[in-house]
Amino acid sequence: MRTRSAGQDPTSPYYEPEHFIHQTLRKKKKRNSFIPIEDRVPKAKYPPFENLFEAEVAYNPFLDLPFPMVDDQPMWGNNRAVAPTPGAAIVAVDLEDNFTVKGHHLSMIKDRQFDGRSRADPHKHIAEFIEVCRMFRYGNTNADAIKLKLFPSSLAGEAKIWFNELSPGVITTWEEMRQAFVSRFFPPALFDRLIGEIKGFTQQHHESLVDAWLRMKDLLCSCHGHGLGRGTIIQIFYHGLDEPTQAILDTGGIFLYKTPNEAHQLLEDRVLLKIY
Repeated sequence: MRTRSAGQDPTSPYYEPEHFIHQTLRKKKKRNSFIPIEDRVPKAKYPPFENLFEAEVAYNPFLDLPFPMVDDQPMWGNNRAVAPTPGAAIVAVDLEDNFTVKGHHLSMIKDRQFDGRSRADPHKHIAEFIEVCRMFRYGNTNADAIKLKLFPSSLAGEAKIWFNELSPGVITTWEEMRQAFVSRFFPPALFDRLIGEIKGFTQQHHESLVDAWLRMKDLLCSCHGHGLGRGTIIQIFYHGLDEPTQAILDTGGIFLYKTPNEAHQLLEDRVLLKIY
């Protein structure tokens, strides 16, 4: 048995190893040459490099991509298209170049936000909003332009959702904004309900004369555009009182014999007496 002596490199048993390998491969090819061409296993065909994406879409039914995949972006975003941001409902108006909203002005508006809930009064909100806007002046900037600029900040909750759902560019003037807002949150059905409550006014149990009159005034303030004259209001109120309270008003003379202005002043004096 031959052993390797120390210091000598191992040698191959073949004189020319590479020649031996090539010769072996040629023998294998000759050995399988009798296999018919049509029986041989076809080689896999791959699409060209530039058509890899089309092939992936064709062979993968889970992909429904309108654009190629990008390797440097998250895979979850490849099948998502970013929707455009909706436009503003109010058409942009030209303001002064140095126009800036004062911080405390914006804070006062946001402290009086309208949320659109039941019994929320849009007319009252508009009146308070205009009152706040009149406290501040912004040079020669048009007052209505300032109202349009700030009004969205005065909305919250359902009212803000309604405003955001308006079609882009549908509002061009302050009057259009006011009418759209009031029409949405003071619809005809609400008006009919409030006018019905006024005409069917009835004094509540254990309700004093003054409290009944103050409640009547609240109903009148809530029902904007009711069109009722002072005389009609006085008669509705008087007939809605119970007999003991009517007797109080008839002290010193029949109440309905007075003029509407006299009867109204008497009721207001009753309120003042309770306050003071």
